[in-house]
Amino acid sequence: MSDGFVKFLQKYKNANDLIENLFLKSLIDSFLRVKNIENISKLSEPKIRNKFQYDLTYSNITIKDLIDKGYITFTAENQIVNEKEEIKRTDIQFVISGLINYVVECKKLKGVSKAQYINSGISRFINHEYIGENEKYAGMCSFITAGDIENIIKGTKNRVAEYHNIQIDNKILCDFKFSFSSTHSKIDKRKILIHHLFFNLKDKT
Repeated sequence: MSDGFVKFLQKYKNANDLIENLFLKSLIDSFLRVKNIENISKLSEPKIRNKFQYDLTYSNITIKDLIDKGYITFTAENQIVNEKEEIKRTDIQFVISGLINYVVECKKLKGVSKAQYINSGISRFINHEYIGENEKYAGMCSFITAGDIENIIKGTKNRVAEYHNIQIDNKILCDFKFSFSSTHSKIDKRKILIHHLFFNLKDKT
């Protein structure tokens, strides 16, 4: 383990501090550029995600240097095989080998959707489809392309509160208004903290 890598880790108090102040801040920083891409709202969910991936890799000063140094491995559509012998592909994944595997599930939303956000979203963390038993953190990243973002967040939060929920934390993340976090009980009864970010990508009027 290099001195540079050790100094990098020492900046953070714990895993959640690192996730919030590095991974989430990086996503928010990329959003500030991605939102200005022409016709971004008309792109498909995977293509919007790819725009974030490109920005994180090549334009994001918050994390680019750490990726270049090999301190962090950043992937999109990383193929995994879960315990049910199913092949899944994660949307965005930040990995610090042996320490953190932080998976972010992306959703393009035009309203409140239980099918998208719960059944094809956080359930994949609760049921260990995207993460292992020992993972304690995960993220949800929503691309809002229509509708009122505050109403979407309120309705989505109500859905989240009904699903294996232990606690909703309304404190915003990284000074980003459209965010919250929630703690859930996974199928093995272990806790998981999920960070929720909502990015307004609606066409400017």
